[in-house]
Amino acid sequence: MKNLPFITSFFVALSVLLSACVPKEQYNNVSENNQASSSLTETYWKLVQLNGVLAQMIVGQEREQYFVLESQNKQVRGFAGCNSFFGQFETTQSKNSDSLQFKTLGATKMACPDAEIDEQAYLTVFGDTAHYKIVGETLTLLDHDRVELATFNSVYLH
Repeated sequence: MKNLPFITSFFVALSVLLSACVPKEQYNNVSENNQASSSLTETYWKLVQLNGVLAQMIVGQEREQYFVLESQNKQVRGFAGCNSFFGQFETTQSKNSDSLQFKTLGATKMACPDAEIDEQAYLTVFGDTAHYKIVGETLTLLDHDRVELATFNSVYLH
């Protein structure tokens, strides 16, 4: 029993080490008061839901629909399903305000006859956006009446 203190210390250290190893699926970036853990800018926002309908990749679609806001130059860039888009954005962040507006949006004009995707519905969301909210890893774009237009999840590129 000379090794009992060593064995006890070993198991205590092992349990501390293992408790720090949390599977990625269980990791939750939402704080206790549902504050954002993802930043509005410099984040790759992947479309999850558009006008109440879950977003899914369709036959002929090369990439997922997404956008990124670049804080330094106040530019938005993204992919609408067939075409890339770009433009400017303005945001006001304060205790009582969470406004977000997209301006001077433009898009490439590639023909994608094999992809049956409604890019216009996706791009219209940006023109209708007036507010946003971020809870954890989820961004929701809202209109002037705070009605949900689209939901996005943050994606981290390695």
